Amino acid sequence: MFQLLEIVGVSREGYSEAIQSAVNKLQDAGEKVYWFELLEQRGGIRNGEVEFQAKLKVAVSVEAEEDKGLFLCPSCGRASDRAENLCNPKRV
Repeated sequence: MFQLLEIVGVSREGYSEAIQSAVNKLQDAGEKVYWFELLEQRGGIRNGEVEFQAKLKVAVSVEAEEDKGLFLCPSCGRASDRAENLCNPKRV
């Protein structure tokens, strides 16, 4: 089973780097990422410099969390053994 998350990656180098940054952060947080879809490319100016932004729809696995009986946040998709560690807890 998969959960779809919408996330935004940012980079000062380009859109590809913004996508890679977003996926890397999910993986670093322990998420098993299966695929992504680029929804939107946009940019902003931060401190006078161009910032590239890539909005993604990302599929992450929720099977492992169900097996462990963890709390899964429907807002951000993170799993935790404690509901108070999440922004919007829902028991799986």
